[in-house]
Amino acid sequence: MTARVSLILGFVILAALGGIGAYMHRIAAPGCDTDRVLDRVSDELRANSHFDSVLLHSVTTQTGGFFSATQECSAQVTEIRGNASISDLPWRAVHYRVARPVRSGPVIVTVALGDQEPLAPEPPSFWQRLWGYLMG
Repeated sequence: MTARVSLILGFVILAALGGIGAYMHRIAAPGCDTDRVLDRVSDELRANSHFDSVLLHSVTTQTGGFFSATQECSAQVTEIRGNASISDLPWRAVHYRVARPVRSGPVIVTVALGDQEPLAPEPPSFWQRLWGYLMG
């Protein structure tokens, strides 16, 4: 095979893979931590739970992946108040589901507010875990 044919074949394969990825991403639900989804969750909490201003922390994906049509997510939420430490605010669990039921249709976000819980600490970094493993 000549270099010219190999180059053309490589571009064709790359374009096909890019098209498949773009198509699958278009029908998939957006991620739990995307701005669009977090804005929808905040709006839902303001409308239904009567929060004035919302702070979300520790957003995690429970189920679903990059090409999944639905994703189950969880986070911690509190209402921001002036002159108070974030660790002293009452944190609550929030579970939300992101779904795209129809191809290229609107994203549906459903939110369920959970019980009060303490603020989750940030997970340790790789180096902290390694140091703890070596020393402990």
